[in-house]
Amino acid sequence: MFANHNFLKDPPFSNLDLVSCRNVLIYLDRVAKDRVINTFHFALNPGGFLLLGSSESIDPVSGLFFL
Repeated sequence: MFANHNFLKDPPFSNLDLVSCRNVLIYLDRVAKDRVINTFHFALNPGGFLLLGSSESIDPVSGLFFL
């Protein structure tokens, strides 16, 4: 399934195998970025993939994702 989704306002999808969010997180402040990363973690199945742009990263200290 492919869908447009406002991850700051809409309730999260769940049971996803892939979330692609390229070149978006770099424009968010720290609080919004943390909220979005937690939403992505909730939405992904175990073993799912989070695809980010080359200039984006998540905080590896959070322990939510394997790098």
